[in-house]
Amino acid sequence: HAIMGALPDVEGLYCVAGTSGHGFKLGPAVGEMVTDLIVNGEKPEADINMFSARRFAEGKGVTGKYEYSIVG
Repeated sequence: HAIMGALPDVEGLYCVAGTSGHGFKLGPAVGEMVTDLIVNGEKPEADINMFSARRFAEGKGVTGKYEYSIVG
């Protein structure tokens, strides 16, 4: 799953990567969400923390309530 948001250990560096084929379709929405994150900080209506690069170090995979879904 994608990596979206601030990168750890580098202040002010944000990333959107690893979106595969569906990233092309989601690009406009993801662009708005990450722009909003950078300009206004984190907000509950656009919570992208599940896609944080920190999830690998924390051992938190992206999961959902359905086997093939990432939506909770």
